[in-house]
Parts: sequence; C-alpha cells; structure tokens
Amino acid sequence: MARRQGQRLMVARMCKKFDGTGVVKIQCSEGVYTSLKLSQMPFPAEAGHVVDGYQYMILDSRQMGVDGQRYRVIWPEPTPGPGRKYRSSSFSLSGGHSNETLFVLAEFLRDQGVDFVGLANKHGNLFRAAGLSGSSLAYLARNIPHSPACHVDFGKDDLPEISGSSGRVVGDTPFDA
Repeated sequence: MARRQGQRLMVARMCKKFDGTGVVKIQCSEGVYTSLKLSQMPFPAEAGHVVDGYQYMILDSRQMGVDGQRYRVIWPEPTPGPGRKYRSSSFSLSGGHSNETLFVLAEFLRDQGVDFVGLANKHGNLFRAAGLSGSSLAYLARNIPHSPACHVDFGKDDLPEISGSSGRVVGDTPFDA
C-alpha cells in the first residue's frame, strides 16, 4: 500500500460485523489514521480480554497479506487542477472481511463526525449503497442493521426509538362497516 513519505503505516482492529463478532485489521498511513479518527475505534471483544484492568491482546504477527483489499475514502475537497474529482485516501482491510465490515466502518465514521463523501473501491469508484456515504440520509436505508428500527415490523411491534407511541394497528374494522 502506498503511503506518503515520512509517514508510518498504522493498524487498528475493528469488529467485522454489527453484532460485535469477528476481528478485522484496518491499515493506513498516519495522516489517514488521524483523519478517520481510528484511535477512537472501539476495541473488538474477540481480539483479547481484560484482566484486573489490563487489556491483553491476542498477538497477531502476520502482515496484512495478499488476501487483504484496498479501499478509498472520498473527501469533500476537490483535487487541484481541472476536472471534478474529489480528494481520496487509501486504506486496506485484512482478509476475511465482508461487505458488512464496510458498513461498520461507515457507521463509525458518521458517529465520529468525520466529513466524508463515501467509501469507494481501490480505483476511487464510489459504492452505490446509501449506508456507505457520509450523508446523514444513510440512516434512512432499511437494510442496514445499525438501528433497532430496522428490525421492527411497524404493523405489529412497538417503535423502540422513534416515539413513545405504539406501532400497532388499533382496529381491524373494514371501511364499509
């Protein structure tokens, strides 16, 4: 993975899925690491354990390897020069990650207030899923399991975080009765 001269590669561990299972490494240069606020990434429970207030990690001495994949974060600032391209930064996810891992990362970036346009493949082509964009409108997508509201059948279950009212149907009387 290319990096800027004078910057080290930094690695953070993150959860592979929304339920907190699995461990994946994310690797990027120091500048990108700071911009993405990866130092605030919650430590995955499966990557180690805490004993008497000390955190013990399972040592993984392997490099990122050939099974890792590169992705890009697209920033809202345009690149200098002609054209309408946006500035981007590269990062790698270790092997074994899934598409859900990208959604976990995008949700983390939104929670941290990182101003980004979206996540993209290694060539800089944005992913179309609304959940991978930096907009707060991504919360409207129903197929992203980051909110309990995504798991609610609004005709039968109570609404957990939307309001205090019930989402149940009051009566089954037909309109012509």
